[in-house]
Amino acid sequence: MFYVPFVPPPYPDEILGSWLARVALYSGRGAWRSLLEEAGFGRRLEGSLFDMAPFSRSLDRLFAALGTTYERSLWELTSLPYWLAFDAASSGSPIPGTSSTPWPINRRGLNQSSLANVGIARSAGEARGVVFCPECLDDDLRSHGEPYWHRTHQLPHVFFCAKHEVALQRRCRGCGSSAIRSAKQMSEAPRLRCPCGRDLRRAPRALPPDPMYLRLGQFSGRALAGQAPAWHGGHVRSHVRHLLNGGGRAPSGGYPSVLSESFGARRTPTGEFSAPVPGNASATFRCAAYLSLATAPEFCALLTGLGLDFDTAARGFITADSTSYARGQGSQARPSWNVKLARSELVRFVEERPDRLPCQHRSPYTFLRLFDARWLRERFPYANVNRLPSVQEDRADINRRFAGDSTPVSKRRSKIVESAAGLRARYRDSKWLGKLLSSLRSESLTGLRSRSAATLQTRVNALQRAIDTRLAQEDFPARVFANQLGAMVGLSHSQAGDAVRSDPGLRSAIDAANAGKPSRQVAWAISRLREQGIALTKTNVGRRARLPRPDVTRVLAANPSLDADFKASIEPLKT
Repeated sequence: MFYVPFVPPPYPDEILGSWLARVALYSGRGAWRSLLEEAGFGRRLEGSLFDMAPFSRSLDRLFAALGTTYERSLWELTSLPYWLAFDAASSGSPIPGTSSTPWPINRRGLNQSSLANVGIARSAGEARGVVFCPECLDDDLRSHGEPYWHRTHQLPHVFFCAKHEVALQRRCRGCGSSAIRSAKQMSEAPRLRCPCGRDLRRAPRALPPDPMYLRLGQFSGRALAGQAPAWHGGHVRSHVRHLLNGGGRAPSGGYPSVLSESFGARRTPTGEFSAPVPGNASATFRCAAYLSLATAPEFCALLTGLGLDFDTAARGFITADSTSYARGQGSQARPSWNVKLARSELVRFVEERPDRLPCQHRSPYTFLRLFDARWLRERFPYANVNRLPSVQEDRADINRRFAGDSTPVSKRRSKIVESAAGLRARYRDSKWLGKLLSSLRSESLTGLRSRSAATLQTRVNALQRAIDTRLAQEDFPARVFANQLGAMVGLSHSQAGDAVRSDPGLRSAIDAANAGKPSRQVAWAISRLREQGIALTKTNVGRRARLPRPDVTRVLAANPSLDADFKASIEPLKT
């Protein structure tokens, strides 16, 4: 195995891609390429290695050559600890390449299919660009001799630097160019000065940060700094529901009220919660539409809004009872009850909460009403046990109340399962209920595909317009890259790449723009030479266009867009 002569240690809070970029820089191009080839990558990395990346043998060999392991890198150099603090799977095999690191779960409570679906870019479905703190650039330069990308700055709900309390930036305030050109294969070090000449260490003037958003950033950063959690996602969700159901200081209205009162978030037409971030004009606070869809960003916002710090929340996670909670239908899942288990669970509930009625523990109470009503009446004579509706009556009630409901499908499914009729149907009419939920799932997938196609087409159209704008406004002609076009219209690298791959016409437009670059260079050079009164010769055109003279000759001979007057003026010139 090939080893590089010097591997710089990671800086405090440095993210994986930043460290690898410095390793490549200090090793030199030749040594770095040799290392990649020895590891099995070829001459360059495939896929993004800025944050998390799926395990591969090549990646494992690369980390071994750099004196670390894949698992250690996940915990020390990526955002994985932040996600596992709230979304760790309760069971199953560990992440490939690790000995005990659990998978993070997604919004449906299932293990993520790939670590590429997790990381710095995801918050309520929105992708974010890489961000930096202007004052950290200066501090890093003084302390370490060079700037680097910080992990904490890249978390979904971190909008301000916790150290300097200034707004994080993703673009130059002068020209609007992205802070990083591409993180597709290998990131580049943060720049101290933008190509337009602006010093990126100068923090823009802004309103003071809202204290609530500062606390949210501190909460998120503390979650990132934690070790392997002694709890899993079920504990987190159970504890949060306990807080929202009266175990904490939650405002009436629960999840929406916490987001509204703490962060000023309001529902958008798509259902999600959104709010501008005071003091950071380039950022937007976003949360999922419903608590059932919450993941790490939403839990950080909720717990911060409830006035907890991370350590206090973690103590609650450890002691939370997760036996009655499992992700599934976007709601509390019911165990496979039997009469004995339901009896003991209901008795335990009443003994631990003497101020609560048995019917408030809906799942075992409903089961016993259906299958052991005599015991229920004898054990709790004060409970009002009314006549049970028939199966047909429950079906009619569910169809009447929810068939024409205009709320999103995920919310409708949750409402059906949580309703009294739906709960009874789960225990005595499960086949019919399963068909109904399956039809809703199909409806949801159809709607999702339709919305995805519409979103993709919107992005394709925006990128097409960006090509036209780029060609019309460019100074010196340069190659057109998808990630640069994406930055112009507010798309991430992956969003722009997906749009280009999905639309052959857009790909052809980019290829055509790049194929016509020499012609644009020649036309640009001719225009500048004429403006400055410099002799119009092929040599001068080539120098100004940064093309060799034979290329200028070929462009002039083959390009019909160069007007006849120019050709007439260029032919008699002797060079």
